Amino acid sequence: YTGTDKADLYVPKFHNSELVVDVNVGGKTNVERLILPDSVLDLKSFFKNNVHLKRLVVSDNLRGIPENSFENCTALFKIDIPEGVETSTYASEAYTPRSSDIYDKRIGYEAFAGCTSLVSVDVPDAMQEIGDFAFAGCTKLQTIDMPVFPDPEDPENPEDPENKTSNLKKIGRGAFKGCKQLNAILIPDTVEEIGWESFFGCSSLKQITVPPKVKLIDDMTFMLCTSLETITLSEGLETINSRAFEE
Repeated sequence: YTGTDKADLYVPKFHNSELVVDVNVGGKTNVERLILPDSVLDLKSFFKNNVHLKRLVVSDNLRGIPENSFENCTALFKIDIPEGVETSTYASEAYTPRSSDIYDKRIGYEAFAGCTSLVSVDVPDAMQEIGDFAFAGCTKLQTIDMPVFPDPEDPENPEDPENKTSNLKKIGRGAFKGCKQLNAILIPDTVEEIGWESFFGCSSLKQITVPPKVKLIDDMTFMLCTSLETITLSEGLETINSRAFEE
């Protein structure tokens, strides 16, 4: 795309009769909303320091967002997986990747760091990792919708929060560092590792439940979470490191 209009950029689901699975978008554009079809598994983009992009619309099938992709996009306020009328743009079933398709399945290092207008984020179901400092310095971030979906072993009760599962396994170092308006987050039970300083300075966070597979709460993980009132730990926890809950 080489236009200058401040408009929506809809990436097509098909190009020359081929399904679009990978997208590479340059960031020197005035586009205000980037909309990806549900066929896209990998987003190779470089919007770093872009001051026009306001919204990123993705699907649960997205498996890769590279490092620094949207760093310091100071106008970006929403990353969402839409429901209802917008999804009619993606007019077919979701693409099922071949076993030979390999993707990082993560939100990369500092992918959205410094997005100071970002308020809410939907994390795609396919993601297995939120990378180091992925959302660090997102000072207005209030809502993180983590990937959860009905547990296949309990199809009778899919709406029970205790009967949900996820692909997410790791929250990297400093992933939400300095997100001072983040007041609630539900970490899926599938998460095995929470990096040090992950929630450092999340001064509005009121409660946290550490998943049962997490064995270590590392240095300064919840340091300066000054509003934290309730901490729920599991019997699987083995180590709480230095300054984990300081102040």
